[in-house]
Amino acid sequence: MSRKAAELEARGRQALVEEDYPLAERLFLQALAEVDDPSIRNNLALTYFLTGKPEMALEKLDEGLSGPNPFGCALAAKCLVALGRMQEAKRMVEEAVRVFEGGLRIMKEEQVAIPQSWREYTVMIMQAVGAVGDHRQVLEIYRRWQDLHVSYECRYLAGIAAFNLQRFKQAAS
Repeated sequence: MSRKAAELEARGRQALVEEDYPLAERLFLQALAEVDDPSIRNNLALTYFLTGKPEMALEKLDEGLSGPNPFGCALAAKCLVALGRMQEAKRMVEEAVRVFEGGLRIMKEEQVAIPQSWREYTVMIMQAVGAVGDHRQVLEIYRRWQDLHVSYECRYLAGIAAFNLQRFKQAAS
């Protein structure tokens, strides 16, 4: 990725954190004009999703869902849920989990440290699994990926799943 595209993407991510979605969109579009990179495309799609435009988010994701992209698959699942397309959403969740775990296997086989960015995908995947209503799977992947979580949100999502399964003591812990 070019230096300019990387800087634009970093500024766009900061605008997302600050919930300045119009600025984030402009910066990600500028970055994409420099280089078509899956992380930029994912962030632009996330911006569209967060502003209530799941169709636009899916368009951006569909253009760039080649190669291992568990974040993109999970975000696509959330978009599909928002559009009421549950069967497709469930397939995208399965794909997100499959691609994520396939990437983990490769990294472990090659004895490569798992990057922070890959670890952060656990949040989006767990959100997508919860969005399709598979609370048991949320708890299962929370447990299975226990050593990968980098955000409190994973524990929070597991708590919600436990509550929804009426496992109240587990939810409280």
